[in-house]
Amino acid sequence: MKKKIIIGNALLLAILTTGCSFKSTPINLGEPQVSYNGAVASGKQLNLQSVTNANPTGNIVAIVKDSKGNIISEIPTTSALNLWFENAVKVQLSMAGVNISNTTNNVAAIRITKVELIYIDDSFNTKNLNVKVMAEMKLTNKNGSVIREYNLEDNKYSATINSSEELTPYLKALLTKLTAAITRDAVNFVGIN
Repeated sequence: MKKKIIIGNALLLAILTTGCSFKSTPINLGEPQVSYNGAVASGKQLNLQSVTNANPTGNIVAIVKDSKGNIISEIPTTSALNLWFENAVKVQLSMAGVNISNTTNNVAAIRITKVELIYIDDSFNTKNLNVKVMAEMKLTNKNGSVIREYNLEDNKYSATINSSEELTPYLKALLTKLTAAITRDAVNFVGIN
C-alpha cells in the first residue's frame, strides 16, 4: 500500500511540474490584419519619413513571470517591430485614400516608445495579463509641427497560458488599435492641410 501511495505521489508531482512549463518561442505578429474606420482624405499625400523602435527592451515585447514575480521568459518578436508597425500604418493610410509620397510637405515621423506584455503565471491574480503600448508621432508641414502621444493599456485576467503563441492575439490587438489611432490623426492632419 505504501508503495502505491509513493508511486501515486511521484506521478502527481511529475504531472504538476511538467504541466506548468511555459513554451517560449518568438512572437510572430504576421501580416497586419487592419481595417480603417475614420475620415477619408482622398488624393492627399503623406511622407512617412520614419518609424523607429525606441522600445527600451528592443524587440523583446513579452515577459512571463511566476507568481513571485521572477522572470520565467523574455519573448522577442520574429521580425523587426518597426517594420510591422510601418506596414500596418501604410495599409490603413491607403484605406483612407492617403498616398505615401517623398515629395510632399506633409511629413510624419513615428517612434514606438514602449511595447510590453506581462503575463503573471498566477491563477489567484485577478489581472494577470497586462499589455501596454506607447508611441509618439511628429507631424510637420509648411505651417509648423505638432507632436501626438499615444498610450494604450489593457489589463485582464486570463486562464493559464502555456505558450507565447497564446499571448500573440492580446499584443496584436492593442498594436492594431495603436496603429489605427495614429492613422486617424495622420489622415486628419493631411486632410486639413
